[in-house]
Amino acid sequence: MLGGGQLNLAVSVRLNKLKTNMFGHREEHSGLKGSFLTLLSGLFHVLLFPQFSYSFLAWFALVPLFLALNRKKLFSSFLLGMLFGMISFLGILHWLYPTVIHYFQRPPLFGALFLLLGILLPAGIIYGLFALSYSYIHLRAKKICWVAIPSLWVSVEWLRSHPLTGIPPWELLGHSQYEILPLIQISDITGVYGISFMIVAVNYLLARIMIHSLETKRFKFAEVIDFQFIFTSILLSIFLLYGYHRINSFKSPYIGKTLHVSVIQGNIKSRYRWKNIYYGRNLGKYLKMTNEALKNQTDLIVWPENAVDFYLERESYYLTLIQNLLTQTNAYLVLGGPRYEEREEKDKAFYNSSYLFSPISGISGVYDKIRLLPMSEYNPLEMINLYNAATRFPSKFSPGDKLSVFEIPKGKFSITICYEIIYPDLIRKFVNRGAQFLINLSNDSWLGSGPGPYQHLSIALFRAVENRTYLVRATSTGISAIIDPLGRIIRASSLFESSILQEDIRLKTETTLYTEWGELFAYLCILTTLISLIYSVCLKRNSE
Repeated sequence: MLGGGQLNLAVSVRLNKLKTNMFGHREEHSGLKGSFLTLLSGLFHVLLFPQFSYSFLAWFALVPLFLALNRKKLFSSFLLGMLFGMISFLGILHWLYPTVIHYFQRPPLFGALFLLLGILLPAGIIYGLFALSYSYIHLRAKKICWVAIPSLWVSVEWLRSHPLTGIPPWELLGHSQYEILPLIQISDITGVYGISFMIVAVNYLLARIMIHSLETKRFKFAEVIDFQFIFTSILLSIFLLYGYHRINSFKSPYIGKTLHVSVIQGNIKSRYRWKNIYYGRNLGKYLKMTNEALKNQTDLIVWPENAVDFYLERESYYLTLIQNLLTQTNAYLVLGGPRYEEREEKDKAFYNSSYLFSPISGISGVYDKIRLLPMSEYNPLEMINLYNAATRFPSKFSPGDKLSVFEIPKGKFSITICYEIIYPDLIRKFVNRGAQFLINLSNDSWLGSGPGPYQHLSIALFRAVENRTYLVRATSTGISAIIDPLGRIIRASSLFESSILQEDIRLKTETTLYTEWGELFAYLCILTTLISLIYSVCLKRNSE
């Protein structure tokens, strides 16, 4: 029989055990408190990107999440990571829901399931794995967290960008700094992953200082100046100094041949597209705007993705209209449109393509889109196709297999179509093959008038910095832009307005480390993560 004092002691011991996680550490936050902190980090994460673009929040956006994960059980950490991932992606990609039900003409239930199962759940699982790994390393091997945690984040970003996850590399943490020119210049060495690494390193440092202050109930600056503090401070200084050096050493005008480019944004509404009766009307608008642009001496005219929404090579009358306009000048024309090839047994291969027109010889080159858009241009796992219900597009496209580099008298360039521009490793392959500037054709009308078009542009500009080349971007309804090798948006259109952008651009004159080595920095982070996890497991076994 226990006395009152013994009973109270037994209850206290039992409660302490319930509050102790599997590694023998007391949990510092209740479930409700941890969830609130995680939601706060998720909200901050959403606010980093367009149309909000509060980029300064990135430097402490993850601190609440790291506080919530402090001394958490692995399963609890996984759940908090899932919550963070799902909330973040819901806020960043909420515009996908109205896109699916309005542009692709699918029922609301389908739109909700598409967003939940296709985006939110995979994102939740991936960031759940981050949180689980974070807790494991943080509890077992704190001494290496200064490099392990930022490397872990980069590894997760690389994983979620892999085609097998179904989530494109849309708005990685480093993309939030697209307006901070000194910081993003490091992309020509590390890619966007280097910026993500730096941001997470600062966040973890701040979280560690806060945890130390909460546990000791005091704050002394001398106590936080350790190796991690020095490492993070020096690394950030190097990033910024390198950025300012690149900006100050940038030649204006950029060394190289000058090429005058005209971008035509026709602003053709969706209801007038993919219908025979509007072929001539839509093409007529582009021809009229092009004629206006040609009043200035222009070397290259760029129309957007699917500016012609019919099989151009099969329409001799429309081909003649285009050619007649070009023969009056020395200008070349790039435009987007579908095409198909006859195969055996009356089978056809359909492509989302771009054409290069010469003022002398007509069609002189074709590029077929390589990286197709899931559930609109191809059916992963034979799932339903979104485009088929809304347009006269074929139900299935074939991917291209050639990294085309086009040549005109004043230089060489490559073309990417739509969201291919968000894949940095694909873009650098074009540059390695000799492209001196880049063109991106896109139909962003399906992204709507919300944050989607702004997000697409904010990601695209990193390709200019990584490869130190101009990027000419032509979209059907905006945002079209001309971006210089520093990532500065020199010219930009408004959404849902007809626009002509004109600018002199210079050809690429240098090769960057990123162009040559690609995602080497990300691979080093993945290796560091694996070593950190193995080291943490070994420490656990030794302690047992």
